[in-house]
Amino acid sequence: IATQYSGASPGIVPLAAAAAGTRSNNGDDDSVLEQARNVAAQSLLGLSGGLIGLAGQSNDAVFGMIIDAVKSDTGSNLLSTPSIMTLDNEQARILVGQEVPITTGEVLGAANDNPFRTIQRQDVGVELEVRPQINTAGGITLAIKQEVSAIAGPVSAQSSELVFNKRQIETRVVVENGAIVALGGLLDQNDRQTVEKVPLLGDVPGLGALFRHKSRNRDKTNLMVFIRPTIIRDAADAQRMTAPRYTYLRDRQLADGDPEAALDALVRDYLRAQPPQLPAAPSSA
Repeated sequence: IATQYSGASPGIVPLAAAAAGTRSNNGDDDSVLEQARNVAAQSLLGLSGGLIGLAGQSNDAVFGMIIDAVKSDTGSNLLSTPSIMTLDNEQARILVGQEVPITTGEVLGAANDNPFRTIQRQDVGVELEVRPQINTAGGITLAIKQEVSAIAGPVSAQSSELVFNKRQIETRVVVENGAIVALGGLLDQNDRQTVEKVPLLGDVPGLGALFRHKSRNRDKTNLMVFIRPTIIRDAADAQRMTAPRYTYLRDRQLADGDPEAALDALVRDYLRAQPPQLPAAPSSA
């Protein structure tokens, strides 16, 4: 008796065959059964979680059973921090990503050959558009469009058309100088449960669990968008905003063991300027 579910690993058939290979009429292992045992052993090495198995041979009947229980948790924390500087009441835009060609039309010749296609390119990545307006009270009115997009894959195996995942916020808010405001967010949870079973046998109370395979997947997405506008009134404010960012990139490059930060060489050799004055390190008592 052997039960095999689609996508299950290792296969129950090689496990049962390996058990049969432990016995033979002449006392010697058959070469085919020896190979089956090796396949079963290699399959078991790739498993994770709790594993319980049973295999054997009774006269001419070969049976095998294996139970593999595993739970995996995958978490990711994606942080994008686009920043941009612009004048009062002037729109600014920054895009970190790529252009993806999308087929918008196709014309074939008289013999259904020599196709002529029209292509439209679509921006994919992290995009920020903002237009600030400073009011007399020192607050800032922001017209904001924030978008995060990515390619999800083709529509189907038979179609080359692409599906895009897109999260977009477009709004107008009033923020004080230097304050942090949450523009919006999304909490999404998607639960999927799959049951595969042998007809009739999988419905037997109690023993039916031996002929069923269950899987449950849960996808959670927590998306929050924050923004912090800062008014730059003079060169001193610009220097104050530039120095921390320059220091952060410079320290990251020096942490790789390079004798000189590539950022310093870029400013000196290509921009023909001196690097921004770095903030003094705090003195220790």
